[in-house]
Amino acid sequence: MRRTYLLAILIVLIVIIAAAAYFLLRPAAPPTARITLGTTDKISDLDTSNAYDFFTWEVLSNIGEGLYKYEPGTDKLIPGIAERYEVKDGGLTWVFYLRKDVKFCDGTPVKAQDVVRSIKRVMKINGDPAWLVTDFVEDVVALDDYTVQFKLTKPVSYFLALVATPPYFPVHPNYPEDKIVSDATWGGAGAYCIKEFKRDEYLILEANPYYHGAKPKSPSFVIRFYKDASTMRLALERGEIDIAWKTLRPTDYKDLMTNPNYKSIVAPGGFIRYIVLKVDVPPFNNVLVRQALAYAVDRSEIIDRVFMGTMAPLYSMVPNGMWSHLDVFKEKYGDKP
Repeated sequence: MRRTYLLAILIVLIVIIAAAAYFLLRPAAPPTARITLGTTDKISDLDTSNAYDFFTWEVLSNIGEGLYKYEPGTDKLIPGIAERYEVKDGGLTWVFYLRKDVKFCDGTPVKAQDVVRSIKRVMKINGDPAWLVTDFVEDVVALDDYTVQFKLTKPVSYFLALVATPPYFPVHPNYPEDKIVSDATWGGAGAYCIKEFKRDEYLILEANPYYHGAKPKSPSFVIRFYKDASTMRLALERGEIDIAWKTLRPTDYKDLMTNPNYKSIVAPGGFIRYIVLKVDVPPFNNVLVRQALAYAVDRSEIIDRVFMGTMAPLYSMVPNGMWSHLDVFKEKYGDKP
């Protein structure tokens, strides 16, 4: 992910593909068993002040929780650690009223001061995701132990979606005020706690005994990290992992999906692939050249020949299935050269 308006000398010419999320599972284990997932993705920072990639945010969203959050499987925002909110002053002031039963993994209560401290920490450290706060929030204060007030720089209709992102999550008081801790295991107030983390090898999560919401179906969840698709496929076939996810090769998907020993699940993916060009370098400083390339790229052929049908054409910078997705590039350039 990248701060879009900083791309002063870059232009996204054309979005090529949207990935489908493929999950390959061994025969289903009982819901009470430990689940082990394999991935070729990596964790960047277990710290909301600097993490700015899809996979790490997925982890942070399980060990932490925001004022509001997305209902699983939908784009609907629902209360998280807040019960409700109010918008005042023509959209410049947002007030959130916290639940009184939210706790960190060690049982420490989460109060408004923790929310404020965590958000101001993101602003102070000014890491990669800080702009999601600093570009919109002028100040944030605790009106009392369970009330948080935001003063915005300007009215923002989608502010509820912003507070659902990790930079707004309250983190444990052990996180230092002015330092990034990339391998921290203190976490937040999510459904899971970090039991153990060994970078690029494994992450062990256990259900948060103090979580305010529904308990996770699996009390223990392990993520194992693999250097490449071949190694991860071998781990799946040996029974070392229950789920193989992000990313096997297209040939692996095709092969394993026909194997009766595995169950495959296909769902819209959240990540996209695209071409980015520097518009200050010839010939890409000519808008006609860029438009010609946009017309010339055949997404469908790339998907069929390179990715063997495991991807889907994308005609927007917004992935399929997410709110505000429109096929604007298809309308302008068509679906075939």
